[in-house]
Amino acid sequence: MASVFIRKRNKNYVVYFEYTDPSTSKRAQKSMGSYGKKKDANRRVVDLKHNLISGEPVFNGVDFATLIKRYLDYRKINLSISTYNYYTRISDKYIIPTLGEVKLDELTYDDIDDYIHKQRSSLSSKTLETHLNIIKPALDYAVDTSLIKSNPAKYMKLSNSSSDKNSRIVQDKDEIVNLLKEARGTKLELPLYLASGAGLKLSEILGLTWDNIDFKNKKLNIDKVVVRENGTVILKEPRSNSIIRTIYLSKSLISILRDKKDNTDFLYKTGKRSLRHNLILHDIDGNPIAEDVISRRLSEFIKRNSLPHITFQGLRHFYVNLLIESEVSISTISKLIGHSNVSTTIKMYSPLLEKNEDIGDISEKIFSEMF
Repeated sequence: MASVFIRKRNKNYVVYFEYTDPSTSKRAQKSMGSYGKKKDANRRVVDLKHNLISGEPVFNGVDFATLIKRYLDYRKINLSISTYNYYTRISDKYIIPTLGEVKLDELTYDDIDDYIHKQRSSLSSKTLETHLNIIKPALDYAVDTSLIKSNPAKYMKLSNSSSDKNSRIVQDKDEIVNLLKEARGTKLELPLYLASGAGLKLSEILGLTWDNIDFKNKKLNIDKVVVRENGTVILKEPRSNSIIRTIYLSKSLISILRDKKDNTDFLYKTGKRSLRHNLILHDIDGNPIAEDVISRRLSEFIKRNSLPHITFQGLRHFYVNLLIESEVSISTISKLIGHSNVSTTIKMYSPLLEKNEDIGDISEKIFSEMF
């Protein structure tokens, strides 16, 4: 239960607001003003008590940027380091620059709706869901701490029409084939082929080491990913066991990997490259590369070559579409792309055709002609 009281400090009368801090579950106090005359302090107490009784906000003038920072600090203890850093990057790059200066008591549903609408041209619905998963709980936190009376985004949902869903998962085959052709001989060639020809996420591609490749049996094992923790890119075990999996590769992908391995061995022997982590893709010092570095490199490559916008996630969708067209069973597809359960795959790629086939033969049949 919140309360308001006066405490005399030297010659002044200080008004305090006492409340339960949700981040610690302990009682906390905040100064609400210092007054030379007790009657002025009493007036302030009356106003604050009126706000408490009527449900009006007690802390006026707090902007949205301050709220977001307080909320993330409050959630930090319950979030993994990578999730906390991801939320912080989204807030710093998108939310705060757009909504940060808006005062909480002036923030409306339309302000947030306009924000989401402006981001749709460059961000997927899935990414925008993450934005809302920061904004909505932050505003709930503001209600709990008496910063605002109600959450203006409480009932906000993203529209998820079939056209929006299809725009994210249906990829044009000719556009992707053209991208792969343009990327041949560049540093993007291998990651693009692994995304489109094996369905790997970018974090999985950048976490691959040479011991993950079985050249003889033409298969690839995924057992780690790259993450950014405290500003440093590191290798880490996947958060879900379903991500740890084996994928069969086409002869063409094996050939590209073989060429990369021969070149890596040559540079290592001549002292021009370090193999500190035995990574397939690494920076000049042999260290892991961040996802955003490669994503930015792809965006610049696409722009420089006047190609249609395609992301690594789009290439992964393309891989799944090819499997669907070849009537690979839904359970096999789910395992190949590292989903924790089949229902996730159905929800994202429904309808899928149910037909079991040998995945090694399918992989070769699909990719040998294209790659």
